[in-house]
Amino acid sequence: AEHTFVSRGDDSGTHKKEKYLWSMAGIKPSGSWYLETGQGMNSTLRIADEKNAYILVDSGTYLFNKDRIRLVKLAASSYKELVNPYGVTAVNPKRHPHVNYSLSTALIKWLLSDRCQEMISNYRVNANQLFYID
Repeated sequence: AEHTFVSRGDDSGTHKKEKYLWSMAGIKPSGSWYLETGQGMNSTLRIADEKNAYILVDSGTYLFNKDRIRLVKLAASSYKELVNPYGVTAVNPKRHPHVNYSLSTALIKWLLSDRCQEMISNYRVNANQLFYID
């Protein structure tokens, strides 16, 4: 319908997911209805709110701003196409000798620890769980 859509347009993970969804819909967004901000999620959400536009936004940013914006959620990440997984990988120190491999593996070990996994699972914004452990 070419209703205004505001995009981060910054090649972030959210922007890549948006481009994937446009591709799946067979749409190449362009024209005056499609606005790219080149800014972060909070700024882009505020612009979308000001323009009463559609936006693809992560749950945390939406929930954090929910009481300050008029936009309402139309779909949630319970749709498999909207799931946005996070991961962590240590950089190969043989290919990148300047990295601190021992600290990166320590971070990974901590992220995978029961304590950290519990902290991640219990993290809430306005009583809403944001992250789910696979």
